[in-house]
Formats: sequence, C-alpha cells, structure tokens
Amino acid sequence: MNDIEKKYIYKKAKRIIESNLSWKDKYNMIFSEEISQKFDFDWLDLDLDYKDDVLAFMEGFDKHMQKIIICEDDEGLHPMTYEEDNQITIKDTKNRI
Repeated sequence: MNDIEKKYIYKKAKRIIESNLSWKDKYNMIFSEEISQKFDFDWLDLDLDYKDDVLAFMEGFDKHMQKIIICEDDEGLHPMTYEEDNQITIKDTKNRI
C-alpha cells in the first residue's frame, strides 16, 4: 500500500470518528478489513468499551501517520495532529525532505 492509499484510509477513519454513528458502529467500521487490518502499528488497547477502544486506536493511528505525512500552515511545516487536519493542507514528506 502506498502513502496515498494510507492517507485515504486515515481520512476515512477520521470521518467515521467524527460522524454521528454510535460508538458500536464506529468500532465495527474502524476494526475492519478496510481500516485497522491494513495497518500494523502499536497502540494501547485498554479493552474497555467501544468508544475507548476506537479513540485509543485512533491515537495510535495518528502517531503512525505522523511518520508519513506532515502539515503546512502559517507556522511552517510540522507533524500533523488530529485536530489540525481539517484546517491545513497535507503534504507528502517524501516531497518535502
């Protein structure tokens, strides 16, 4: 899977998180062949409830994706954070290094 495909899946996961779906539905969509099973990274699974599992996975996903993409805003280039993605332009690190 190339970086463009990874970014697409990441953005899809973020849209799911931000949706009005129930946490159970979000859980089922995130922990699927289309999203979580396409990536291999460490994340802290507290195995509590749907919401906590989804948010914990997304935190790990954010950290994983920071290695792949960076952001450009008024302050320059820096690693992307979950909150910033809706407000900035994503740039491929391979083209910026």
